[in-house]
Amino acid sequence: MKSNLTMVDIREIRDTLMELSPEQEKIFNPIFKRYEDEFKKIGNERLSIILEFEENCASMTDLKAKELAKRSIDVRKERLKLMEKYYNKFSIALDPIVAARFLQLENYINLIVDIQIAEEIPLIKKQ
Repeated sequence: MKSNLTMVDIREIRDTLMELSPEQEKIFNPIFKRYEDEFKKIGNERLSIILEFEENCASMTDLKAKELAKRSIDVRKERLKLMEKYYNKFSIALDPIVAARFLQLENYINLIVDIQIAEEIPLIKKQ
């Protein structure tokens, strides 16, 4: 049985490894909440793509594969733009080191979640 990273695990990892002082937390948390809200919208689009992929996996057409691939690439671009946007916000509101740590941890967490998702999605079969 696989052990998947839960939202509680993610929050604990972030809280532990960000190493923020109480003063920094007061600044960080509201900005991070806005980041999470925007990230959820991107996550919802990604979920929509995954569900559509699963619906079409057995009978994937070239046109549908092209559409889903483009949307998937666009979602990844949006995620990177969002991380850059909030790196800049944290850099200004706190400092570049805290902002870089945020970026490192988000990248680390996203990679783990991406691997977990990839393990569950079958490869497209040649028609």
